[in-house]
Amino acid sequence: MRSCYVTSILCDNEGKYFAKIHTQLNKALGFESGSEVYFSWIERKVTIGEKTESRPELIVTSISPDSWNDLYDLEFHLGDEPGSLASVAEILGNNGINILIAQSRTTMRGKRAEWTMSADFSGFSEGPEELKEVLMQEIEVIPDENKKEYLQNRILRVTDRRGPGDYARIERSEFYKELEELRGQKRKIPFRKRSTFIRPREIKGEEFETLEIPQSVMQMLSDEFSTAPQNIDAVVMIADTEKTLLSLWFPHPTEKIAKIFLEIDYMPKSLSAIATFLSRKGVDLLETDLNLLAVGDKCVWKVVANINGNVEYPCAYSDCRSIEELEKRLVADMKRAGIKAFRGISHSTEVGNWARKPIWNLPPEREIVIERGQREKAEQFLQKFFNSFGSEVRAVLPYMDKTTFDYLDQIPKCCGIKVISSIVKDRKKCLEKVDELVKDRPFLEILELALKSEDDHFTPLEHTRWVCDKNLFVVLDTDLKKSSLSSRDYSIEVKETSNCGGRIEKFEKRWSQEISDLEREIGTTVVRKFFYRSDSA
Repeated sequence: MRSCYVTSILCDNEGKYFAKIHTQLNKALGFESGSEVYFSWIERKVTIGEKTESRPELIVTSISPDSWNDLYDLEFHLGDEPGSLASVAEILGNNGINILIAQSRTTMRGKRAEWTMSADFSGFSEGPEELKEVLMQEIEVIPDENKKEYLQNRILRVTDRRGPGDYARIERSEFYKELEELRGQKRKIPFRKRSTFIRPREIKGEEFETLEIPQSVMQMLSDEFSTAPQNIDAVVMIADTEKTLLSLWFPHPTEKIAKIFLEIDYMPKSLSAIATFLSRKGVDLLETDLNLLAVGDKCVWKVVANINGNVEYPCAYSDCRSIEELEKRLVADMKRAGIKAFRGISHSTEVGNWARKPIWNLPPEREIVIERGQREKAEQFLQKFFNSFGSEVRAVLPYMDKTTFDYLDQIPKCCGIKVISSIVKDRKKCLEKVDELVKDRPFLEILELALKSEDDHFTPLEHTRWVCDKNLFVVLDTDLKKSSLSSRDYSIEVKETSNCGGRIEKFEKRWSQEISDLEREIGTTVVRKFFYRSDSA
């Protein structure tokens, strides 16, 4: 069987990468303590609009390379009926065939389904070319005539106009070919035999099972795509079989992936009606999972969907700018379409964040001049680089207000943030913004350092404004506030952090400097206090 989850790739203070493994994900993995797993990655091609882009997919598997010769691709053309995939999976499982990677899609406006998969044939007693005949024989001996007829004519469509037995395609697995290719290319990470990395880890006071990812694998991804993909969420695909394969793929910056929980009255053809509706709207269902509620007459259908669409099959929701907008439009459209089984959406979330995807390849321009009133131009430029951060972030921002926190929230959640400021305006509203900024981050610390005059007037200790991680150093000629970004002419410059060592050293000195020592150096009264400091700091 196939499961789909959404997780996050994080990096701790020691530079170790790991994926959060939630309870249901841990159960589905099936990696036993002490078992050996193999890591690698495959470069997938995805079409967004008219362009074909690369998407890295991290592969974690317990399948020994000795079994790679037993991997085959299969394609089934099924009737889109409840239980159709389960019926085929049951037949394959009974014959020792383990489904590893599988994907289904509806065709003919929901009347048919195509199911493609990669499967391990090592437990199959016959040759792959004998699978069709074995399937036919197994169907023939089913004592239940209704089920036999159902499988022959509605599921596998043996007597369809396509011709007897023409319902399945079997050939050497493309996945196998990709693995073979990886073995012969030193520039890509070969599969490495490692002990299991599933272990408990405390994150913000809550304990999770985590899967540690070798630094060599993450470094390869970082070298290939300019920034490591721990910046964003990942979709986890799991084959819950005797031999488990886990696939972590990272949405391309231009992809919009949504996870939606649909509440449905469980009745005949209810799922088919909703699937047909979504298909007509151009929504690409990547994975689905159905859970019946306790009473049994209602269910929750979990959907992971791509709403980008393309030139040939446009999606009606590709212009949605947020998950809230998508949810609102979906509910309205399904009610307008008169889908009686639909009851509402209980939960929805973006995979990653559509408004601030990380940029795999940094933009060529490193400096920009902003004229008065061109705030949006500045925001777009800053977003590109803030999204590209992948390690601890330091910042000197003398003046901050509530809008400053919106800009800082464009920094990926894997990054802890330290800020030296002086004047924080409207502190109560800023503290409300902090709650969202600190969520899922390793830490957040905002230190206030200000000069205090005899009449209790406060002025900034530092007058420069910059934000950086270990690679990129962004220098601003104005405050990082919405009002300041549109009030006058200024420039924004991006440098290599390695060329700004003096500023980093000064930051670290100010951060840890005793107030008495600082006052002796400055020659005046200094106020030093934390505006905010997370528990994990």
